[in-house]
Amino acid sequence: MDILQVGIMASLGSWHFAKHIYEYGRNSLKDRDSENDDYELVSLQQLAVAADRKRADPYYTQFIAYFNSNSYADKQIAEALSGSGKWKTDNQRRQVVVATSAYQVVFMYILAELRETITQCRDPDFDALDASMHPWDEVAALLVGSLEGTAEGGSSDLADGQLIFNLANSRAFQFQTLNDEGYALVNSDLLDLMFAGKGELDAKDCDNLEKTASRIEKALLVPLIQSALRYATTAEKQSTAEGSIEAALGEVFAFSVLPFLSAVDQDSAEVIRESMEIIEGVSPVRDGAQTVADAFGSAAEKFGIDCPDLGYLSQADPCRLLGGHSTSRANTTPPSGSRKTGIFLVFAAAIMLSVGLDFML
Repeated sequence: MDILQVGIMASLGSWHFAKHIYEYGRNSLKDRDSENDDYELVSLQQLAVAADRKRADPYYTQFIAYFNSNSYADKQIAEALSGSGKWKTDNQRRQVVVATSAYQVVFMYILAELRETITQCRDPDFDALDASMHPWDEVAALLVGSLEGTAEGGSSDLADGQLIFNLANSRAFQFQTLNDEGYALVNSDLLDLMFAGKGELDAKDCDNLEKTASRIEKALLVPLIQSALRYATTAEKQSTAEGSIEAALGEVFAFSVLPFLSAVDQDSAEVIRESMEIIEGVSPVRDGAQTVADAFGSAAEKFGIDCPDLGYLSQADPCRLLGGHSTSRANTTPPSGSRKTGIFLVFAAAIMLSVGLDFML
């Protein structure tokens, strides 16, 4: 809800109110020890600079080293909100604020919560079954959000969701990665993994929980890479990045994953950065979207992502040098829909209980 409202305020030119919601929060209540405690809100800025992000190591350290800043996302958002950065048009600024909040700030916090859950699992004094708030539910809440509803696979209106789950559904049709139920294959995988992890935490099966968390971490990169590629194909047709929303979003999504990929394939990551980073006077994606796709495919495979999971666009196939998209999973049969529906309803309840994102205006 905070991300949605920041975007609405920015679209109306109310940058002061957009900044206020970003800095102070509006919809997500902190846990209270008792009903006598004051109500306090979690803000996006708090998530962007929180020391808790260190729990996401080694990824947190990789991001800090890559950007040479421990507040890399907050800095970008603050500049876009104030108009002091390189993004000059209101549309660019709005899109950068919203995308950076959802796919860098919240994304890093998901990684931190995944790692925290493993730590809690290994704490002999922690009992997930007796916990007032299941820590795995927080991961689900930050992954899905409060606006997807209870329909299998999320809302049919792609304008509803604001987080990575929605992003995956938005990209699945474009990249030929829909399942038979009409939502993203990677979301089907994520739901299965979240369900498995909940059971593993309840059973204190911590070694398998860690393996499940690692698979989730890899799956989360799929829609981010797809998004970077989508905007690469549109930005390459433009002679300049000045005022281009596509170029701005392409950079945001590329930088959401580059620290991961640079750690395993520095050469490919550098090709992506040189193509996607917007520099004044330099044409965006100057070597072509397929060059970017080749680099993403190589780096993703080395990171542990099966290249066919990324799908393909007619203008850019990340698996071109790795066998091509003929091995895509898009035609595989997913698990039964009835099980998916049950899992998703559990997640919807988890969101209501753990994050309080439905505390609306």
